Formats: sequence, structure tokens, C-alpha cells
Amino acid sequence: MKLLVVDKSEEQSGRLCGLFENFEGGAQCSSVDNIDRGLDNAIANKYDLIILGITEIKSVAKNFITKLRQECGTPLIVLTRDKDVATRVEYLNIGADSCMNYDVSDEELYAVGVAILRRLYKDFGVNIYKFKSLQVNFFEKTVKIDEENISIVAKMYELFEYLIRNKEIILSKNALFNRVWGFESETTFSVVEVYISKLRKILERSGLAGQLLTIKNAGYCWTEKDNQQ
Repeated sequence: MKLLVVDKSEEQSGRLCGLFENFEGGAQCSSVDNIDRGLDNAIANKYDLIILGITEIKSVAKNFITKLRQECGTPLIVLTRDKDVATRVEYLNIGADSCMNYDVSDEELYAVGVAILRRLYKDFGVNIYKFKSLQVNFFEKTVKIDEENISIVAKMYELFEYLIRNKEIILSKNALFNRVWGFESETTFSVVEVYISKLRKILERSGLAGQLLTIKNAGYCWTEKDNQQ
């Protein structure tokens, strides 16, 4: 798991990073003490979860959430000292996945974070995915077909893992591009089509190419359903 903490307090950032670095599936945590820089990092990089500790004025927080949602769907937990229910509801309405007290307990925050990830990413926390002759090790970032190690470049692996973790869900070309290559990448969206094509050729070896669907005018989907065309 890759986590980004955006908080002015070095002590709070350390606490949150330490909490989630104990995640059983392994985790990497980055922290930023400036909200504008945090937004740039959140958009430019690929994170599984973002935690925003709000000490700024309401309009600054709203701008962060709104712009984040315009660019990506990364899960967002907002921690705020604001006791106004209307403000918390507004944060949720414009894109936060959860809004909690700034001094929430470690146990509750961790449970909420894992619950959000489990809901959004199927099989989150599972290190090995198996389907027919395919085996993907999320921790080691390796792919096997018929027990044979498959040579696969890093970006193709990231693309494949993201599709698998969101199996049965149609992912747009834009979503895949931003997730794997990043918003600030100098390459073009066409790279998604190229990598999907190469990935399908690898899967053809064991008759699995039909599980990687192209949905016209919508995107791509990894499915475990049989008899796909």
C-alpha cells in the first residue's frame, strides 16, 4: 500500500505513517507539510490512500478535495478539528470518503482506512491472486502462468495489478493512465492501448486473453467470468 499524509504537524504525520506502515500487506508512507504541495503530489503520483489533516481555513480544504476529485479517485480521509456538522457533510459531498475528528484513535482510523480500501479494491490485503493457470504475487510483483515466471516490465505489471484488484469493474483509459503513468507523465494516453495489447499477447499463451475485456467507448475490465468474446 502507498499512503500520502498531508499535515502541517510533523508529530501527527509521524503518528499516521507509523500506524499504517504496520499494515500486514506492507506499506510505504510519504508525508507533506504543505497543502498545495500535497495536492500536487497526490495528483502526480499513485497512492492507495490519502489522509488530509486540516488545520487550514475551510476554503483551502475544499479546494484540495475538489481538485483531487477532478483528477483522480484515490480514497481520501479528512481529519478535522471543525465541529460543525454541515462542514463535515460538505467535505463528504465534494469527495472525501470519510471525515473524522483530528484526534481520532489509532484503532478507529486504521479500521476506517482498511475498510475503505477493502471496499474500493477487491481482495485488498491479499498478497497472492490465483485464477486458473495465472498467479500474481502482489508483494513480490511477479506473474506466473502455468507455474512459469513471466517477464513483465514494471508499468505493465502495475497496469495488470490495478485491473485485477478492480476485477469486474470497467476502468477508463484515463483512469488507467493516471494510475500507472501519472498525471504529469510526458507520454500519451495511447500507451494504455499499447500495453493492453502486449498484456493480451502474454495471456494468450494459456487462453486467458479473453478475460481482459475491451469495452467500446468505456475502457477495460479484468473478468473471471467464462465464455468472454
